[in-house]
Amino acid sequence: MNNKVSVREHNGEVSILKFLFALLILAFHLGDSFDKFKYGYIGVEFFFIVSGFYFCKSLINKKVTDKNIPSSTFEFLKNKLLKFLPYYFILFIMAIPISICIDNFTKNDFVLAFMNLFTIPNYENRLYVIYGITWYINSMIIIEFILYPLLLKFKDKIIYIISPIVIFFSFCFLIINFKWIGNPWSLLSFSFEGIIRALMDINIGIFMYGIIDKLKDTKLTEFSRFIITILEIIGYILVAYLSNKHTVVVEFAMLLIIILCLFVTLSEKDYLNEFSNNKFFYYLEKLSLPIYVFQFIFIRLIMYLNIKFTWNLNFTKSFILLVVVSILFGILVLKLFNFFSKHKEQVKEMFIKK
Repeated sequence: MNNKVSVREHNGEVSILKFLFALLILAFHLGDSFDKFKYGYIGVEFFFIVSGFYFCKSLINKKVTDKNIPSSTFEFLKNKLLKFLPYYFILFIMAIPISICIDNFTKNDFVLAFMNLFTIPNYENRLYVIYGITWYINSMIIIEFILYPLLLKFKDKIIYIISPIVIFFSFCFLIINFKWIGNPWSLLSFSFEGIIRALMDINIGIFMYGIIDKLKDTKLTEFSRFIITILEIIGYILVAYLSNKHTVVVEFAMLLIIILCLFVTLSEKDYLNEFSNNKFFYYLEKLSLPIYVFQFIFIRLIMYLNIKFTWNLNFTKSFILLVVVSILFGILVLKLFNFFSKHKEQVKEMFIKK
């Protein structure tokens, strides 16, 4: 059986990186209890940038008349919501017993928690953190929904003029007002910090697409490909290393490293692109979303059991257990979605008959 996936259709290197950065974010959230991976949230920037790149790539050759832009925009929004709503539903249902038994939720708490699924919640109380994990997805949908009609109508102007301006001013805004980018729920007079992060990073991805598209015909020697591959590997390893260092704030340096590495990764001119072109890595990419969405349920549960039964698990043991549980549950969720996708009509008929 041919295990290769067409490079034209998919970048296997991005697939494995999505999986690894999902684990980095998981390590960051678990690290709150162990003072580890303080800067692991930088993984969210990776996902925003990649989303912006492929968002732009999907629209660049899309032919839509001015009259059809509104309908196309809302069709885009509908498809985005339908993609994530099943995950939100499962998240909310699964979190109910944990919320009742561990966090002593009241009826009012559940109302607020449900609202947090669909917003970028401004909360200091960690009570709602299981549901607040969706802030990243919501921010991405909001920014891409706003940019969608603009990118359709003014492609080159958005990519090469507007995006660099937006990147510069949003970057300066984050530095001046927050000095760091790690708290998406910081409330501004007009928005949340998470929205500004999404705006900056998605535009980085859009601008990155424009540059890579201009350089797509550039031919590299075998030696050049070898060098950029080595530098790319070192860069990603350095990001993981710095994310666990308690030093002077290094997040903007890490962001720069991610951008430079992604230029290599998304250009598909390195050796890793050929190596990563397989269905296994593509499947790992599919696991990255359930790992992200459901991670706080398992973190909350493991930490609770660790204290209640005095397991005395350190960070490494907790992380390994968390990864195993998250992967197994992610596989279960994917199989469940796959089953309903294959038997959608039968399930619909069953409910109609009833």
